[in-house]
This record gives sequence, C-alpha cells and structure tokens, in this order.
Amino acid sequence: MYFLHQLDVLAYRLVVGVWDLYWPVLAVVFLLSLAERRFSIEKAQPWRAWWFNIVWHAGLLAMVVAMSWTAWTEFIAWLGSAGHWLPWRMAAPQGPLDAWVRVALGLVVHDFFNYWAHRLQHRLPALWAIHQFHHDERHVNASTSLRSHWLGILFVQVVVLVPMMWLLGFEAMSPAVFVVLGIFAALTHVNVDIGFGRFSTWLVSPRYHRNHHARERSLHDSNYAEMFPLWDIVFGTFTSPARHSVQATGLGYVPATDSFGPAFVQPLVDWARMLRSATTRL
Repeated sequence: MYFLHQLDVLAYRLVVGVWDLYWPVLAVVFLLSLAERRFSIEKAQPWRAWWFNIVWHAGLLAMVVAMSWTAWTEFIAWLGSAGHWLPWRMAAPQGPLDAWVRVALGLVVHDFFNYWAHRLQHRLPALWAIHQFHHDERHVNASTSLRSHWLGILFVQVVVLVPMMWLLGFEAMSPAVFVVLGIFAALTHVNVDIGFGRFSTWLVSPRYHRNHHARERSLHDSNYAEMFPLWDIVFGTFTSPARHSVQATGLGYVPATDSFGPAFVQPLVDWARMLRSATTRL
C-alpha cells in the first residue's frame, strides 16, 4: 500500500507540474484567439481546425506525463549530464538577481539550437515527415503553435535540449524558459498583422513568422528562428515580410491533417514508404 501511495503522490506532482508549466500558454492562446476574431488578417477562419489543435495538444500533454514514467526521460537526463566535462560549458549565474539572466541566456541558446533543428526538419525528408504536420495547417492562428507531432518532441529533446544542458547545465531547464517560449510561439502564430517596426530584426513578429507558413515553398523554407531573427540574418535564411500581405498558408500538395489517427501515425507511414523506395533501388 505504501508503494501505491508513493506512486500516487508522484503521479499527482507530475500532472500538476505539467499543468503549472502549460496553463499560462493555454490562457494566452485563448486570449489571442479572441483577439483574432476582431482583428484577423485572414477572415472567417473555421473553428474546426482550432478545436483540433486544442484537443491534439491536450493529448500531447498526456503523452509528456506518460513519457516521464519511461526510460526515455532517464535517457535524456543521462545524455544531458554527459556534457559536464566539456571545455566550453558556460557557468550559469547563481545570484538571486541572476535568475533573469539565466532565463535570457536559456532563451538565446535554445533559439540557436532550435534554429538548426528547425532548418534540418525542412531540409531532410525523414525529418520533414515529422514537421509537415505543423505546416499543413491552412488557417494559421494562435492555436497552430500547439500543433506539433509527438515525434517532434522526441527530436527536439535530443537535438535542442541535450546541447542546452551540455552548454548551460540543468539550470537551463528553468520552467520560465519554456513558459516564455510557449507564450511567444502563440503570439507569433496569431492571425493578426502585427510587425515590430524598427525591432523587426530583433524579435520574431507574427508578420515575420507568417512568411514561414506561406504556401510558397521559397518562403516557408525561410525565417526559421523562433524568437530572434538574428540567426536567419546571419545564416542567410531571412526574408522580409510585406505589410498587410495575406499569404496563403499551409501546403498546396497535401490537405490539412484534421483526424487524430492519421496525425498520430503519418510520419511512420511516410518513413515506411521511404524505406520501401530505398530498398527497391538497391
């Protein structure tokens, strides 16, 4: 009985911890969704896609909780701790006023690694099979920020979070970093024509990110940065968005995924097709 009680306490803490991390993000998504109804750049978006994204994300949160009970979490923690000997490891500020510095540093480092992870997902067919789900949304709005594939979470943990831990230590995993990232992602996907004027090369705006979701291939293969356009500028993937331009979003060659079964398994189906194609060429 004691073991079951401890298990119940652990499960409760885990669920509450995930909820504490994500409720501010969900609250912002709901508030931005209300603003979209009044100030939208793409008028009369259907509610079906919005509801699908909300329910899909609820499933993802349940998977995050479930994954925390598996060896995968231990594996990620083991990988993260393996970088303690690296010579370029940065010492995170530890003073009481340095919490803000740690969060800011975590955001910058996360955005750097996420830029390259994002770019790889557009360049490599095997990774695009995971990321395509996020892009086939034809009515981009604040809820689109919640539309990520569960395999994408595993990919990001390995190629973004592990290098962050190598560079900054486990202090980089501050909950505040992920709350800010989630809120900012909701803002950049909002269906409102917002630019940041003279700061448009400092912070990603909804107008900037809408280019990335444009149906035109040359545009959606650009503007990969999640927060700081600096990476796009430095690495040659920056495109300047046009003011008041209603870019058609989504992918022209596939319909939007709006069923849970296909959404869950589609990358696996694509991988199987790629494998068959590769073996027939041998």
